Amino acid sequence: MSADGPTKRPAIVRLQAPNAIEAQRAPQFRRFVVDHIARGAIQTVAYALDSSMVVAGFASGEVVQWSPDTEKSKVYKRHVGAVLSLDPSPDVATSRIVSAGADGMLYRWSMQNEGKVESIPGHLRTVWMVKHSPDGAYFASCSADRTVRLWDGRTTEIVAVFDQHHAGVTCVQFNASGLLVSGGWDNDVIIFDVESREPVFKLKGHSARVTRIAFNPVGDLLATSSSDYTIRVWNPKTGECYDTIEVHGEGVTHVELSAATLVSGADDGTLWRMDLKNERPRVHPIKVHTAKISGVAFSPDASVVATVSLDGSAALWDANTINNICRFVEPGLNPGHNPITCCVFSPDGTKLVTGGKAGKMIIWDLMPQVAIKPKKRSCVIS
Repeated sequence: MSADGPTKRPAIVRLQAPNAIEAQRAPQFRRFVVDHIARGAIQTVAYALDSSMVVAGFASGEVVQWSPDTEKSKVYKRHVGAVLSLDPSPDVATSRIVSAGADGMLYRWSMQNEGKVESIPGHLRTVWMVKHSPDGAYFASCSADRTVRLWDGRTTEIVAVFDQHHAGVTCVQFNASGLLVSGGWDNDVIIFDVESREPVFKLKGHSARVTRIAFNPVGDLLATSSSDYTIRVWNPKTGECYDTIEVHGEGVTHVELSAATLVSGADDGTLWRMDLKNERPRVHPIKVHTAKISGVAFSPDASVVATVSLDGSAALWDANTINNICRFVEPGLNPGHNPITCCVFSPDGTKLVTGGKAGKMIIWDLMPQVAIKPKKRSCVIS
């Protein structure tokens, strides 16, 4: 591989993208449209874990909260600059969401206590991502200031500052056994022990920016994606690299893991799937969108994969076969007129939320057209 990427691009299986939605296959939906002129593009979306609220972060710095039950919205403005990441606390009882922005600030929003907002200063530059630990005891943020910061999930007080990266840090993720992993523009992946507040491994191998980090549900398998066109699979306990996967023809934007499956999406609009229990023979990636894949997500039961793209379309795929279930765009718009930037499933798996550059957040009702088993999640910190 050269510094600019692989010298030979992998073969790609191309699917013909439909020019319009097939009405009989498109999910029913409800639409929530905000004033895109005032608020600009939606950068990130999140669902409260009790499914009571959908939250969107805008390029204008506004956070919009919307109730699927009442169809009422509230608009909050604290950030000066784009809201880049939103993550709900696993503590369902408090119904709180933390936001991260281009202004270097974090804010914690109470969805139940209207108007209650906690300011969390500390970073010196853009904060790219915020993530909670599975038990909600901590949340972590990563920044262009080259640091990863660990915060107390109850009090929002700073717990630790990690400065082992040599360039901006783009992504963070916790696993279920007390590890925190970060990746950055320095091409490094660093594993930290949350309890000891110490770095454990610095994983070398990527030759370009690390774009995403994912753990399987039990936390004993780690996957990282990179602009170097590769995905790497690691043992987080030993730092060993199990596999380097070169299947995409351009930079890999997203990687996600379930208990049995790895899926990835790339700048060239391709989707790839690997069965973790039987990885051979490997299949070629599928050309599923005509532009960059900007979001990939598993349904809560891991039976369905959602992809969204800057071509303005979203699609659902069978996670076991990567057969297309349906593909859809907003009615009345041709693909590409509202590039989709992000997506999230509702915690019960019955809805998919997409956000786009035109400032539109759409809630797609998936039941009963898509056979996703509804799932209830509950995690209350005692």
